[in-house]
Amino acid sequence: MPRERQRGGEDHNNPKWARRKRKAVTQTLSWATVNPGLLREAVERVTDEGDAILFGKTRKGNAVKVQVFSDDELEPFYCETGTAAEEALAEICELWRPATIPPTPTETPETPF
Repeated sequence: MPRERQRGGEDHNNPKWARRKRKAVTQTLSWATVNPGLLREAVERVTDEGDAILFGKTRKGNAVKVQVFSDDELEPFYCETGTAAEEALAEICELWRPATIPPTPTETPETPF
């Protein structure tokens, strides 16, 4: 007797259609553990220059990732500890330091003499 096909032609007994199971997360690291003032400063400095900053996390949860998208290519920072993440953000803040604008000279009023 011929085997009956399932709807859509998918054979769910075939390993090709089996769902892949993810490994259990052993260690989790979150951006919530990083200094919020440093996060804010990095976002402000990068976006004020017209660039973009991306925050992510690895699937295993054992590292966080930060990457800046700008005209120049920049390697992503993978950090396995909160301290390493803060160091990466501090480096980004240093690289995107705002340019110093010289103060405009104040005009002195002319004296009538």
